[in-house]
Amino acid sequence: MVRDRITKAKQVLDAESGLLETESLGKITASIPLDVSLSEAVISKDLLDVTFVATNSQGLAALMAQIISEESFAKIELVSFSFNPNAGYVPSFSLKEK
Repeated sequence: MVRDRITKAKQVLDAESGLLETESLGKITASIPLDVSLSEAVISKDLLDVTFVATNSQGLAALMAQIISEESFAKIELVSFSFNPNAGYVPSFSLKEK
């Protein structure tokens, strides 16, 4: 499974269309709080779809502030938002690059 993910990551990084989106995802995940984790990410040309899990509202607020402050996005769309009592808040975003 790890080998498959490494292969897919290399394909994304090698493709010209996913480089900016990959860098933006790296910036976001590098500074998210400890109580927030990346659940899923789909990278395509000019678009980044991400889903996070935040265990508390403070982590959720910090995550949203981080995404909003990222200047490389032309459009930020909250696609879905749910709450799971066992996991926490689960927001999904669609981020369009400038």
